[in-house]
Amino acid sequence: MRIPQFRQRFLCHLNGLETHFQRQLAHTRDARYPDFMLVQLSFYGDLPMISWLFDHGVSVNRCSNDNITPLLAAVSGGWTDIVKMLLDTGADYNKCDNMGLSPLMSACRNRHIEIVRMLLNKGADYNKCDSIGWSPVLQASRYGHTEIVRILLDSGVDYNECDSIGYSPIMLACRYGHREIVRMLLEREADYDQCNGWSPVMLSCIAGHTEIVKMLLDIGVDYDKCGFEGYSPVMLASRYGHKEIVKILLDIGVDYDKRDSFGCSPVMLASRLGYTEIVKMLLDIGAHYSTCDNIGWSPLMSACRYGHTRIVRMLLDTGADYNKCDSIGWSPVMQASKYGHTEIVRMLLDTGVDHNKCDKGDWSPVMLASRYGHTEIIRMLLDKGADYNKCDKSGWSSVMLASSNGHAEIVRMLLDTGAHYNQFESHGWSPLMLSCIAGHTEIVKMLLDIGVDYNKCNNSELSPLMSACINGYIEIVKILVNKGADYNKCDSIGWSPVMKASRYGHTEIVKMLLDTGADYNKCDSIGWSPVTSACRNGHIEIVRMLLDTGADHDQCQSDGWSPVMQACRYGHTEIVRMLLDTEVDYNKCDKDGWSPVMQACRYGHTEIVRMLLDTGVDYNQCNSDGWSPVMLSCIAGHTEIVKMLIDIGVDYDTCNNSELSPLMSACINGYIEIVRILINKGADYNKCNSIGCSPVMQACRYGHTEIVRILLDTGADYDKCDNIGWSPVMLASGLGYTEILKMLLDIGAHYSTYIGWSPLMSECRYGHTEIIRMLLDTEADYNKCDKDGWSPVMFASKYGHAEIVRMLLDTGADYNQFESDGWSPVTLACRNGHTKIVRMLLDIGADYNKYNNDGWSPLMMACRNGHIEIVRILLDTGADYDQCKGDGWSPVMLSCIEGHIEIVRMLLDVGADYNKCNNKGQSSVIIASERGYSDIVHEIHGHSRKEKGNFKTGLE
Repeated sequence: MRIPQFRQRFLCHLNGLETHFQRQLAHTRDARYPDFMLVQLSFYGDLPMISWLFDHGVSVNRCSNDNITPLLAAVSGGWTDIVKMLLDTGADYNKCDNMGLSPLMSACRNRHIEIVRMLLNKGADYNKCDSIGWSPVLQASRYGHTEIVRILLDSGVDYNECDSIGYSPIMLACRYGHREIVRMLLEREADYDQCNGWSPVMLSCIAGHTEIVKMLLDIGVDYDKCGFEGYSPVMLASRYGHKEIVKILLDIGVDYDKRDSFGCSPVMLASRLGYTEIVKMLLDIGAHYSTCDNIGWSPLMSACRYGHTRIVRMLLDTGADYNKCDSIGWSPVMQASKYGHTEIVRMLLDTGVDHNKCDKGDWSPVMLASRYGHTEIIRMLLDKGADYNKCDKSGWSSVMLASSNGHAEIVRMLLDTGAHYNQFESHGWSPLMLSCIAGHTEIVKMLLDIGVDYNKCNNSELSPLMSACINGYIEIVKILVNKGADYNKCDSIGWSPVMKASRYGHTEIVKMLLDTGADYNKCDSIGWSPVTSACRNGHIEIVRMLLDTGADHDQCQSDGWSPVMQACRYGHTEIVRMLLDTEVDYNKCDKDGWSPVMQACRYGHTEIVRMLLDTGVDYNQCNSDGWSPVMLSCIAGHTEIVKMLIDIGVDYDTCNNSELSPLMSACINGYIEIVRILINKGADYNKCNSIGCSPVMQACRYGHTEIVRILLDTGADYDKCDNIGWSPVMLASGLGYTEILKMLLDIGAHYSTYIGWSPLMSECRYGHTEIIRMLLDTEADYNKCDKDGWSPVMFASKYGHAEIVRMLLDTGADYNQFESDGWSPVTLACRNGHTKIVRMLLDIGADYNKYNNDGWSPLMMACRNGHIEIVRILLDTGADYDQCKGDGWSPVMLSCIEGHIEIVRMLLDVGADYNKCNNKGQSSVIIASERGYSDIVHEIHGHSRKEKGNFKTGLE
């Protein structure tokens, strides 16, 4: 429909149809986008088709789902002739869409001047606003449609009306620079001081509309009035760099020292943002140049921070205080030193600034320049005699900061000046250590050449050599070793340089340290050696070097882990091969009894297992929990490893401390192939664990259908129960494994019970309909109860399984049987609101007046819990509505206690006794009144009046 040629051909086709078909199509709504044709065609501006629609009686005011009228659609497209036709046909010219947009607003928004005239001539409401308060004149003022604004003003529009956030037409025109509209509004005496936090003059100052500012000032606008966050017009002009407006405002006598809510003045704002000309104007007129904002920043500090050199010079020439600090102690020279504004630092130093002044953290200008690498600034500060040994509160000095960040030239300057190179910060880090950990080789050389202590450690006993070894800085390690650094010195947990290099895989460093004579067997505080670390992390070349050097390949950690165990655990095949070639002890276990082969089996490293078996490892050894290699492989599903172990003659029936066998492990996790291998080898498929679970039970519990089939085909005992009486059939039925249950029933499995529970009860509880059908087909006892007297039909009734109740009733289940507390199926269904089940039980003849042991009848249960439909069914069936519990509570009282007015009404209609009182003397009306159910009280009063005053309040 968007294509005009298509619409033309379509109209020709429509005109050829019978008239009643044409009329039907004209009134049809789009199925995909619920809309009518008239609205869409008004958007597209199709006059012939719109005429066709009108010829067939389509309403001119028919709307879309968004309440868009045909007129609004035509206006938005600017279709003047269609708008005229719609207006002449009787279109509602004030009807708005869901957002409150009227046709006049749309025309004003889109600058359709002729349409605006037509709508106004028809009497359109020119003051009507949309959902956010925008009127037609606001729309035209915002978008600069001068002629439309003139037309609206001539029509008498309210030109001071604001939108929902307080913007008036003149404010919008000022903000967007529509001078002619501003002039017209001012001529109409529009409120030019109106403010929503922003006034017209402020908005003009923000956007830099100089001519509009002049107009407003000429008419007498308040030029010192402040708005949002205390901004005045001159502040805003200064903030946005409009120097011509600033000049106009200063000439008129504006308050140029006024500050906003953050304490910023015009000169501060201009200084921060680098508007040199504005700063000059403000200073020339006498603006305060030393006033600070709320955090202590002065204009000079702002200019120094952002590198505005010319402004800094102006402020200094004017006499600004160059030593004034902010709230955390930062001075102008600190700001310039941190951010590398060299020329500004030079100016400040020439002026005589305090170059040693520190902030509250004791950071000085020279420290900041050292941290950020501003070499020229350092040179200037040192030339002026800055304190180069001053430290901050954490003990960091200038030379430490430069060393840590790799600023070699600055370090050289500081050392040449005489900076302390053996000074330490609070954690014990020296300049040398900081450069070693960060890999700054040139700085390391400089420090060593000057005689720094290269063996000095930090508070964790980390030495410069260790720092370089951690991060693999070969050249630094070489320099330190050649200088004579202690290569066997350990940190606080016993790690030596060679251990650190071995841990992180720095092969060249390890070689260098070994060639130097480093102790390769030295262990840390928990027994980790260099070779253990390398094996754990798979650094093959390092392991080879250590073994060739003579490292102890059987040395264990404090928990008994050996190098070969580490390699087996993490699957480093080549390292395992190297260790086996050195005749390592491959049967050595850790303190929990885990051997290398167990680790490899547990984590599925097939090739390593093969190597260990070929070497002659003990494949039947168990850990302290009784887990053997084959069990670990079975529980993790490593089929290839299981095959290898079986082929070599492993004991496949040995169990762990919980009597879990390899076969059971595979059954639990569903590893079909492993189960098949073990059974074919002759594994005991009836062996149970410590709680009596057999392999077939485990497979049933976890729903592994194929494994159950394999075990049953092999002859596994399908009736064997665990220690608490659960059988395979109970597990399969209780967990809803239909296919497994069918297999068990087909093979003749018995319904063993647990505390009287049968499979049928379990399925009725959990609603497994298909399984129940199978059990009933195999003649399961549908009346058998558990030890508390609960029958299958009771469970199904309680939990609302209507289809299951129907099956049980059709089979002949006892529907009047009661459990030990006297609950019957119908009472349970009434209690829980299962209407369909209640109806079935009543239809079959269930006793609907029988109490439970606490005196509750089915009707009482339904009344207490608000099940209206069930109450209706019971009353229609003839339930006793005046029967009371032992404490005297009747059905009508129980309905009152929870405010079930509909049930109260039904009981009163059938003649329930509302005057009866319970054992505490409370009547129905008292119960309802105490709980605030006034509607029930009125209902009972009304019923009482019908019975000619036969009414007791219970208060007599």
